[in-house]
Amino acid sequence: MPRVPGRVAVGTVRGGITLSQRPVVVDPLRRLPLVASALLLFVLVGVLAVRGPRQLVWALLVIVLVLVAQWILGSIVRLGNPGRRSQERGWSRPFLALAGGVDALPTVDVRRFEVVAVTGAEYRCELVGQPRPAEPREGDIVQVYGRSGGRGAIRVHHLVGADELTTSTRLPITAVLVRIAYVASVVVSGVGGLAVCWLALRSPG
Repeated sequence: MPRVPGRVAVGTVRGGITLSQRPVVVDPLRRLPLVASALLLFVLVGVLAVRGPRQLVWALLVIVLVLVAQWILGSIVRLGNPGRRSQERGWSRPFLALAGGVDALPTVDVRRFEVVAVTGAEYRCELVGQPRPAEPREGDIVQVYGRSGGRGAIRVHHLVGADELTTSTRLPITAVLVRIAYVASVVVSGVGGLAVCWLALRSPG
């Protein structure tokens, strides 16, 4: 059988489809905002130790701007989980949402199934998100396109059936926004740290 770029296997779906849920952001990305914020605090303490309190006003201004941005990003994360947002209120909740709290995150459907290839090899596959137009069924002959993911499973991008019908998945817009917010949170902390360092280096001691 000729090799097709991106195609992992051609075979038959065996067994049923197992449906579960997972947070839209998983480790290590889920921990990065907390780590980045800790590094920013470390940079601030270093500036005070090297330059003294004269630079404190400007450094604190940068920290305030970073905190405002983090609060907005944390609010976006909480928007993805309306049920949890209605149960918990308070000005600190957006920060807690970015601090690695799984309960604050929306979840996404994960469908797990096995494909037995024509070569006899067995593949554990994962479809993350809502399959369109329909999920695979036991006995379907499919071409699996994807890449190796965590825990030895294949993260499926899409399936092509015997009738050439393509099944793909799509993440909810809330899940996409939450992931973007997490990445932006890390970037904001990094830029804030660089700004504090720049202020310390350019100002007279």
